[in-house]
Amino acid sequence: MKIRENETNLDSKKLQQLFCLVHKVVAKYEGRLRQWKYLKVYMSYYNGAGYRCKATIGGTNIWMRMDGVYYNQVYYVAQVFAHELYHSYGFHHSGFRRFPLDEKQLAIIKKRFPDMKSFWKPKIEKPVIDQIAVKYKRLQNRLKSWERKSKMANTRLKKIKIAIRRYEKLYSDRIN
Repeated sequence: MKIRENETNLDSKKLQQLFCLVHKVVAKYEGRLRQWKYLKVYMSYYNGAGYRCKATIGGTNIWMRMDGVYYNQVYYVAQVFAHELYHSYGFHHSGFRRFPLDEKQLAIIKKRFPDMKSFWKPKIEKPVIDQIAVKYKRLQNRLKSWERKSKMANTRLKKIKIAIRRYEKLYSDRIN
């Protein structure tokens, strides 16, 4: 099982551990999922209330979109993943409950993952950039560039003036 995309603020490694534990708990009753090795999970936030998830029946893809309230509770994340896992086993909705994990299975999961605090990625504070210093450095670079262009223009002007003087000297009768 691999988490292919994780657009949430949850740590992918911790989610993978949770999903592996859910599979282990479900596998005691249903057997190991034949395509577990190739299972891909896509995680993202859902703008509405609740969750919208889908899995291919007997397939290897699971898409989980949940709002922030549901991602804050191990119970819902485990239950929703187990629900979609049952679809990967080949079950239709009539073959299992909406939330398929019972109290005994949830106790095993809650013992390992009591809350979602450890799932959140640490916030990395970005260093504050002094915009005045950045703009000043940019202005200095622009000044150097324009000074170089000015020097090149002056050199070309000198060459043109020399050429004009030479033409005036050599071909004065033909120019006027």
